[in-house]
Amino acid sequence: MTNSEGMGYYRSDGSESFTFFTGGNWLTWSSVKLTQALPSDSAQNQRIIDFGDGIRFGEHSRAAIDYRVAEPISIRAGVDWQQIYVRHMFWYWGVSQVISGIADGAAAWFVNEIGRNSPKMKPIMHFILRNGVAMGFKALRKDQMNWPFNTEAPLNVITYNIAVGIHF
Repeated sequence: MTNSEGMGYYRSDGSESFTFFTGGNWLTWSSVKLTQALPSDSAQNQRIIDFGDGIRFGEHSRAAIDYRVAEPISIRAGVDWQQIYVRHMFWYWGVSQVISGIADGAAAWFVNEIGRNSPKMKPIMHFILRNGVAMGFKALRKDQMNWPFNTEAPLNVITYNIAVGIHF
């Protein structure tokens, strides 16, 4: 996982068993290619054409849980949410990022406070709160790419995945 942060639990023998990952937000550049004929609805056609033939700015968040089944094999389940913007509106995007950054910073501070009082709860609370903030802002931007400003909706691509990993 690129740019991910994880916390987890160990078994009694000292081997890692569960890891909870947060992927935060990172910037992406995407190219959307049309591979099928457009639907007959003209409003839908225009929406699809707006994203075609060009490089588009966007953001990507990821959350995952990794379970070490046995040394060296693990199973990972996760979700990726990518938002591709029709165009990049720098100042609106910047203010929106400051707001989400403050919320993420507050969640990180709260997780650390929880960790001081209950270290065993810290990995779970880290996963829930940090991913909750990231995905919550994705949900707010689902219809307005630069929430809280009234801007166009991005193209939302949500992917669920299950993977098997081998650790060296």
